[in-house]
Amino acid sequence: MTSARSFDGGPLAQRLAAGIRSRAEAMAAGGDPPMLAVLSLHPPAPSVMFVRRLAEVGAGLAVSVSAHEAADIGDLQARVARANDDPRTHGITIATPLPSDVDAAGMIARLDHAKDVDGLHPRNAGAVAQGGPGFVPATAAAIIALLLDQGVG
Repeated sequence: MTSARSFDGGPLAQRLAAGIRSRAEAMAAGGDPPMLAVLSLHPPAPSVMFVRRLAEVGAGLAVSVSAHEAADIGDLQARVARANDDPRTHGITIATPLPSDVDAAGMIARLDHAKDVDGLHPRNAGAVAQGGPGFVPATAAAIIALLLDQGVG
């Protein structure tokens, strides 16, 4: 029987944050500050708090977070298209859950896969599943990084 093991992710989080901040500052110094667009449609309260927290964390990492609430599905589709086409927008996330009458998979598929920071676009999910390059969902990436950092695996 194995015993439970507790991990302290604080030091790893600090190292990762320093690396992100350094890269973000270098991008900004080159005239291309990193920007994350957070798109939502009638966000439930947890999503509003999550977006607020993203903006706080982004500020600490020298990453701008731009939140946009769509009025309806057509507006959300238009906002996705604009974020896809905007060269100043480096990453996009769609706040979930989306209302039940919205085709969430179809909305995710509208994202430019190269800007899909959640790794949900079919091209990213497929590439990662096959061991190729692509965005990996943040929670999964964090767990793997923590396990590797702690010498597990």
